[in-house]
Parts: sequence; C-alpha cells; structure tokens
Amino acid sequence: MAQRYAARISPLSFQRTDPANPTVPVGEPVLVTQGEDVPDWAPSSVVNALVAAGAIVAVADRPELVPDPLPPVGPDTPVIPASPVATAPLTVGDIANGTVPAPAGEVVTDPAAEPVVSGKPKERDSKEAWENYAASSAIGMPREQAESMRKADLITEVERIEAERATGGGSPSSTTPLTPTP
Repeated sequence: MAQRYAARISPLSFQRTDPANPTVPVGEPVLVTQGEDVPDWAPSSVVNALVAAGAIVAVADRPELVPDPLPPVGPDTPVIPASPVATAPLTVGDIANGTVPAPAGEVVTDPAAEPVVSGKPKERDSKEAWENYAASSAIGMPREQAESMRKADLITEVERIEAERATGGGSPSSTTPLTPTP
C-alpha cells in the first residue's frame, strides 16, 4: 500500500495527465481541501514538492494517528511571539494593521502618510528599501537624489552620511548632493 498524504492548506488542485504525453490533461481536475487525502495517482515529484513546501503531510493508515486539520489562518490567528518576554502572541492582523513594525528596511504603508521605514536595510535588500531609508528622517536625503543614484552609490552615500554624523559633523541639511550616475 502506498503512503497516504493529506492537504494542510486549501484548496489544492490535481490533474490527471496522459501517460504517453504528461503535458496533456485527462479528465476533470480534482480539488482537495484541508484534511482531505491527496489522490494516490498524483505524481511523486508533485507530492515531494508539496511535502517540502508544507502544503501536504504524510498520514498514518490508522485513523487515530491522522493529524487534525489545521485551522484556517485569519487576522486573529496567533503567528509568532511578540518577543522572548511577551505574554501574548502576535497575530496576522497586528502585522497588517501596523501595530507591529515591519522588518528592517521594509516600508509600512499608510495612505495618509509618507512611507515609514522601520530601520536601516541590509546590503542585500532592494534599492527601493535603500531609497526609502535615505529619504527618511534618519538620513534626510532628497528622494529624487536617492532615486537617481545606483544602489551601490546610494549605500556608500548613506554610510558616509552616517559616519559623518557619528563623528559629530553633519545633519540632514548638511549633506552634499551627489551628481547622478548614468
């Protein structure tokens, strides 16, 4: 008997294909909802990918060992603890409504305000994250200047401004604009 798998997320769609030509669908797709068994004819490559992604799980042949289906994720579903000393977990809703700051360099969108930057981005973060940080009150660079620079030049300029401030010189208004690099 083959290993059984159950869906952890809903819905998943499976489609039989022609054995002679696996790109040609045969019959109607089968929708599997959370907790239901994955069809035993699903290709092993698809099953392995879904297991690796956490979308399906192997289940036992004995019903008492079959895991309970996961509850649906909603705005009040606990996600992660707020901090090591927190008493209440964060929820998806806390992150969505801005109660909790976004990761460093990520913009928290508020239609009534300028983008709020939650911290200095990492070097691997997007140019947009660096532009937002440079144009924030932390650095004070004009947005047009930040947007006109290459990412590497922008990072260098931001670090120069931070170093200048750390040694006691410079304020957001004392930054020297660079000429854009084509």
